Amino acid sequence: MTDVKDSIKKLRHLRNVLCSQQGAQQGAFEARDKVIEDLQEIYNFCIDKKTRKKQIEKKVLDMFNYLQVTPQPQDGTEDDSR
Repeated sequence: MTDVKDSIKKLRHLRNVLCSQQGAQQGAFEARDKVIEDLQEIYNFCIDKKTRKKQIEKKVLDMFNYLQVTPQPQDGTEDDSR
């Protein structure tokens, strides 16, 4: 009887591990979809001659924000103009 209880405990643990991994994978796929959608929008901004540089900058900064990344200007200092 102890073997059955141990097996059930192991199966429950395995189920919990698999369920938690599934949630993480779903979040990763959602982030990937968001990045692709935003990159497509940036690309369309770039090929439109009427687009202002600020529009592209805003979209890229939004992407940095939801990816929780702090952008670093080329000179290595933070941009305080925002």
